[in-house]
Amino acid sequence: MQLREKIGTLHRLHKLIQHRMTGNSKQLAKQLHVSKSTLFRYLNELKALGAPIAFCNEGRHYYYEEDFELRLSKLASFSPFHH
Repeated sequence: MQLREKIGTLHRLHKLIQHRMTGNSKQLAKQLHVSKSTLFRYLNELKALGAPIAFCNEGRHYYYEEDFELRLSKLASFSPFHH
C-alpha cells in the first residue's frame, strides 16, 4: 500500500471511529477493504499517535474515549510512515 493510500485509510478509520460507525472488527476491516490484522495494526498506529480508542461491547463499535483530532503532521512524524 502506498503512503497516500495508507494515510487515506487511516483518515477514513478516524472518521468512522469519531462517528461511532465502525461496527465490530470484521465489519470495520470490510468497510476499509483491509484484513483484520491490518486493521489491528492501524488501530495500534493510531493509539501510538495518542488516539484514545476503545471498543463498546454493548454497541459493538469502536469509539474515542475523549476528543481526538488526527492531524497530517502527526502522521508525517510517525516513524512507520518513513519507509
